[in-house]
Amino acid sequence: MLQALQSGGPDGGTWITWCLSQEQKNAAKTPTGNVTNQTEMMMGPVSSFELRNLTSLMEYSVAVSALYDEGVSEPLTDAFTTTPVPGPLNLRSSDITEHSFRVSWDHSAADIELYRLSWAPFTGGNTQEEILSSSKQHFLLSGLSASTEYEVMLTAVFHDESESDTVSLIETTLAQQQIQNLQVSGETTESLEASWEMEDVSVQSYRLTYAAVGGDQDQDTVLVPGGQRSQELQGLLPDTRYKVSITPLYRDEREGLTVTTTGSTLSLSPPQNLRSSEHWFNRFRISWDHPPSAAMGYRAVYQPLYD
Repeated sequence: MLQALQSGGPDGGTWITWCLSQEQKNAAKTPTGNVTNQTEMMMGPVSSFELRNLTSLMEYSVAVSALYDEGVSEPLTDAFTTTPVPGPLNLRSSDITEHSFRVSWDHSAADIELYRLSWAPFTGGNTQEEILSSSKQHFLLSGLSASTEYEVMLTAVFHDESESDTVSLIETTLAQQQIQNLQVSGETTESLEASWEMEDVSVQSYRLTYAAVGGDQDQDTVLVPGGQRSQELQGLLPDTRYKVSITPLYRDEREGLTVTTTGSTLSLSPPQNLRSSEHWFNRFRISWDHPPSAAMGYRAVYQPLYD
């Protein structure tokens, strides 16, 4: 005589267990309510058997009969439901920057064939997709827009082409760093010094451009190494206002935000506070203060006021 049926096992296969009483058993399974899709199998004197290639989240009716030399017993019946296809576990993000972040996850089953990973801006936009091998547990999403919310979706695909429910997360990239405190100082009649602040190790160089405001001169450009925070601009015109702009250039060929300021070269100022001393009948000394701009030298012209 057969006694209570019990079920258990991983998704895609279910172990059916019963109490053994005689030599041989006959088991039949079919989705509940579907008598046209019935499967029947014969087995020896065992008390459990794995039913495979079932459908996820499907209720199956199971009937197990004992086989005797004299005939077949009444079936022991019950209904069991398969579990969901296991999806990836613990989907998470890390290493977040302005234009990338990494997603990682844990495996949920040994018979996963591959992962389908996709991502897109949460508010809408182009969806990108990658097919990854089952050995992968992380992936770097790059080429993203700064200060943007992204939805990431991950699905596990099994050997039998079953697909898990999609797991997802939402992550926001960092705001793009911007050059701070761009200043022009060290003015002379022919040069200016530009300086700025920025702490971004991914900057490869800076493009520094300058041109006279409202002038007909072409714009000049200087490439400054990424570790440098100042640059002298030479060969300028005196008493001229210049527009100075700087743009960070990244290793992946991206360009950052351009910041602009202005500065003026010094005019050709005369010396100041001309005065005399040490007077005598045939000589006296003249003195003066230097102008704001550094002069190469001075020319003194003198003559009698009256003949």
